[in-house]
Amino acid sequence: MLSELRQEFAATAAQHDADGSFPFANFKRLAEARLLALTVPKRFGGLGGGISEAARLVAAVGAGEASTGLVLQMNC
Repeated sequence: MLSELRQEFAATAAQHDADGSFPFANFKRLAEARLLALTVPKRFGGLGGGISEAARLVAAVGAGEASTGLVLQMNC
């Protein structure tokens, strides 16, 4: 899944850089995949992931679209 998201985000990265737009669609996709809940404890409805899983997610996302990776890591 991370590879697919990385490729999807990379396809629009240059356009976001060129026009200074925020990658709202990327965050919608991350939410649909429940990845925004990665580090939320399971008892609160999250996935219960730890720092290593979060680092793997941020690295994959950031490799596709740096702005999305930056904002994502600030929220992990």
